[in-house]
Amino acid sequence: MRIKVTREELEELCKDLFDKVVLPAQRALEASGLTIELIEQVMLSGAGTRVPKVQDRLVKDLKSNQPLGRSLNTDEAAALGAAYKAADLSNGFKVKAFITKDATLFPIQVTFDKEVIDDNKPAKQVKRILFGHMNPYPQRKIITFNKHQQDFDFTVGYAELSHLHENEVKCLGSLQLSNIKLNGVRDAYTKYQGQEGIDTKGIKAHFAMDDSGLLILQNVELLIEKTVTADTEEESTLSKIGNTISNLFKGPEEVLKDEKPVHEAPEEGPIPQASNNTSNNTDTNDQTNSTEQLKLNDTVPISDSKKNLKVVTVKETIDVNHEYLFVLPAQDDDLQSSINKIIELKEIDLAKSRKETSLNNLETAIIETREKLEQPDYASSATDIETQSILDKCSEISNWLEDDGFGAEADILDSKFDDLKKIVLPVWERTFEHAERPSRLDALNSAINSSNSFLEKIKNTTLEDTPFTQVEIDTLEKLISEITIWKDKQVEEQGKLPKSVDPVLTVQTIAIKHSSIEREMRYLMTKFTSWKPKKKEDLKVKAPTSQTDNEKDKIPEEQDNDTITKNNAQDDEVEKPTVDEPSSTVNDNAESESSLKSDKPKPVEPTKTEEKDDTHSEL
Repeated sequence: MRIKVTREELEELCKDLFDKVVLPAQRALEASGLTIELIEQVMLSGAGTRVPKVQDRLVKDLKSNQPLGRSLNTDEAAALGAAYKAADLSNGFKVKAFITKDATLFPIQVTFDKEVIDDNKPAKQVKRILFGHMNPYPQRKIITFNKHQQDFDFTVGYAELSHLHENEVKCLGSLQLSNIKLNGVRDAYTKYQGQEGIDTKGIKAHFAMDDSGLLILQNVELLIEKTVTADTEEESTLSKIGNTISNLFKGPEEVLKDEKPVHEAPEEGPIPQASNNTSNNTDTNDQTNSTEQLKLNDTVPISDSKKNLKVVTVKETIDVNHEYLFVLPAQDDDLQSSINKIIELKEIDLAKSRKETSLNNLETAIIETREKLEQPDYASSATDIETQSILDKCSEISNWLEDDGFGAEADILDSKFDDLKKIVLPVWERTFEHAERPSRLDALNSAINSSNSFLEKIKNTTLEDTPFTQVEIDTLEKLISEITIWKDKQVEEQGKLPKSVDPVLTVQTIAIKHSSIEREMRYLMTKFTSWKPKKKEDLKVKAPTSQTDNEKDKIPEEQDNDTITKNNAQDDEVEKPTVDEPSSTVNDNAESESSLKSDKPKPVEPTKTEEKDDTHSEL
């Protein structure tokens, strides 16, 4: 159904939505503490900002003097920003710094009751902000309870959410996240009660907000500062080393950047330790006055007991009973059940995908089969009976698909596909043979012609000037002759057959014959490339050393002629390379891979030949 809607009608229908367009921008300004005058440009993001009315309301409500930024593709703005941030985080790209920080959108607070001193007065509830609005994370926070010396509990939940809309607050569900009960507080205090040099610093609860914005209560402990002597300090140092080693296995806490304490507010009235502080101040003043009375050159003795006093920190772990008030964390059984459900859903998706693939293959095969049978090449490769049988099978499967096929399983669809493939495959193979045979025959003829040219050049060259033996030459000639005769005979027989009959000259047999010629030629060419003929040695006759220069000039003419004849005879004696002679004849089947390479050659002793020029015929 199509209904024509004008722009004016659309704007009237969406009037209440246009009033909310500027709200995200206003919230961003409020959260940042900036004004619109400090903003250089407002960039558009999202395809919805293409609507002219949206852009007009942004300009009007923001009251910005700058035009809206349209340099980004609004559809790809978010993806582009994510890619740019990823490039900034990666070491493989050099880009300008792209600084972004995660901030707490929903502030977290801790609520607890003050320690009751007077039973007649009701307990006063105290709230402390743990993670404020727009606080960056990851970070750690510590809240200190310095007034509680009995077991107590406190609640962790959302703080003031006035920056959110009422509907958004409702979507959060329960505003209380967890109830935490501390056990063993009294026992921890009693353990150190009455000891000298003990200064309790209160109960400290360590909270952390990780990279994902998840709130975690790491541990709760009683912190005590203890004044000890040097010997005790040594034991405490060893204890510290042990604690440090154990802390290495607590997890990657280094990602939490800040650790900020949140203290319990002091009660109104005098502080119990005020008298101690006053006395300390008094002692300090007295010490200052007495110091002023000392001379500059005088020394003040310090007792050895004060020198050896050290302050060490002792931590007592407090048991925590954590009760979740919103979504409970998954137990082992629940987690395994969820994993099994995911596996089942994955198997269902795989079965569905396999069924869709099988159905698509079957429908495609039916359509392609009907289309191919209308083409002359495929139609001529099938008999009338085969063509009718294939068309009937296609109609049968097509009718079955319309009735029951779309609800069938993948195995049944695959069996239907195999039945159709079985009757059409012979026709497709014949079509392929007829289409591919001419190009394969051309390649075979080209190989035969090249081999014949090579053979003629070898025959026109004497064996002394080539590295080939007579057996190798005869083998090549025989192979070429056999393949030529076979090819002519097969082509003649194939020409007498109709295209609807299985061919006698197949592409595979042509490829085998072609491969046998190429293998033989490759062997001969490799041997010719590595062959290096030996040159004739220049032999010279040395004159007798007892003859003087005058005697050399008087050499008789007959002696001179004899020497020349001797030199010519020595030049005729040329050392010939060994020639490989196969020990047996080559197998007549030229298709065998080892027809030549399996024969072991026998060395032939070099013989004297008649005088010939040191030249080779060009191959």
